[in-house]
Amino acid sequence: MMETNKSTDEIEINLGEIFALLLHKVWIIILAAVVCGAVGFLYSYFLITPQYQSTTKVTSLISRTVHQLLIVMYSFQQLFLRIMNSLLQAVML
Repeated sequence: MMETNKSTDEIEINLGEIFALLLHKVWIIILAAVVCGAVGFLYSYFLITPQYQSTTKVTSLISRTVHQLLIVMYSFQQLFLRIMNSLLQAVML
C-alpha cells in the first residue's frame, strides 16, 4: 500500500516562473487589448446614435444687467429732476 503524508499540505508558488510565462505570452495580451479596443471603437462609431444636448442662459444674464442699468438710469433721472426743481424754486424766489 501507498502511504501519503498529509502533514505538509503546502503549495509553493514561484513568481519568477509566473512573470516569465506572462512575458513569453505578452503578444497574446497585447493582441487581446487591441482587438477589444477596436471592437469597442467600431461599435460606438457605427452602431450608437450620438445624442447631443446644449443649453445657454446668456439672455437671462444680459436682461438682468440691462434691468439693473435701467434702474440706475431711472434713479439718476429722478435725482436730476429734484435738483432742477430745487434750482427753479431758488431762482423764482
